[in-house]
Amino acid sequence: MVLMGDSVLAQTYLSEKDWSCAYIFGIYVAGDSGAYLNPAVTLTNCLFRGLPLKRFPTYAVSQVLGAFCAHGVTYANYISAFDHYEGLGVRTIPPNKTNSARIFCTFPAPFVPRISQFFSEFIANFVSMFCIFAMRDENGADLKGGGWFVLALFWLNFGLMSSFGWETGSPINPARDLTGRIWLTILGYDGAWSAFGYYSWIPLVVPFIATITGAIAYDMFVYTGQSPVNTPGLGILYILSKIRGVSDRPGPDEEKGEISQSLPDSDRTQVTRESGEHDERPAEATEEVVDKAETYDQPRTSRQEPLQGKIQSRESKLQQKQSKDYSYDSATSNRRNKHRDYGDPSGSS
Repeated sequence: MVLMGDSVLAQTYLSEKDWSCAYIFGIYVAGDSGAYLNPAVTLTNCLFRGLPLKRFPTYAVSQVLGAFCAHGVTYANYISAFDHYEGLGVRTIPPNKTNSARIFCTFPAPFVPRISQFFSEFIANFVSMFCIFAMRDENGADLKGGGWFVLALFWLNFGLMSSFGWETGSPINPARDLTGRIWLTILGYDGAWSAFGYYSWIPLVVPFIATITGAIAYDMFVYTGQSPVNTPGLGILYILSKIRGVSDRPGPDEEKGEISQSLPDSDRTQVTRESGEHDERPAEATEEVVDKAETYDQPRTSRQEPLQGKIQSRESKLQQKQSKDYSYDSATSNRRNKHRDYGDPSGSS
């Protein structure tokens, strides 16, 4: 996707021809993986749609490495065009009119203030995440899976770039912007990070804030399924706990991306009990419960020992009493037999 996107921009800036629908082929090459081309969208899926959080580092590194390689291939392919456009060995960044740095990353227009830079990126990423959740919503429009989602995602990106691309270039993918600036530094572009008052932090940080906010808004106002927003604190406490790794143990259905795995342990226990499934507690929680049970059983055991001694003493006393009663009954029966012998009229002796 980044390779074809960079190539489109190279064609646009270097040959002054309009770019066409090359971006859609980058989406089709990715298949139906959906949102897993963008670190910000991937993290949002981990927090709200049950994607295991432990997979995020792997996905993010893969996305960054893929974008880095794509930038390198683009530069190697168009290096002669770069020399022809800017001059042999000349590499510049905006606001120079003949700059080629915009091919690799985004820069704001000179007239755009800092607050407008922030909100331009925030709105674009907010709308992007909101619409992606809408297109993947099984309870909404029938766009989940197949070519319809890919086509809808293409038109979404096309619309966002057309609507928000003028002021800041619409940097909705932090991986592409980060690796692009790294390449600018390697290739000798001056001011890749410090240009426009260190604008470089905006396309790296704002997409994460905006996508999470867009997900909260969609789940709060539109989504009808289970969501962390339904938990106490509107999901904020749950998100913080999951980032800290408190509830980062995969459940039985986590590989399928079930939404029940995006809930806290208490809510997931209720869901699994209602469905008749067994809830596997985390190992740490199990050990904690066992420790508490052992400490709770210790005083009970100490109380049971004297109680058992009392029971045994009572049983021994009862046995002694029974033996005395038996000896008394035996003596009484002997006396009765003697009285019968004395009163016998036959007088046998």
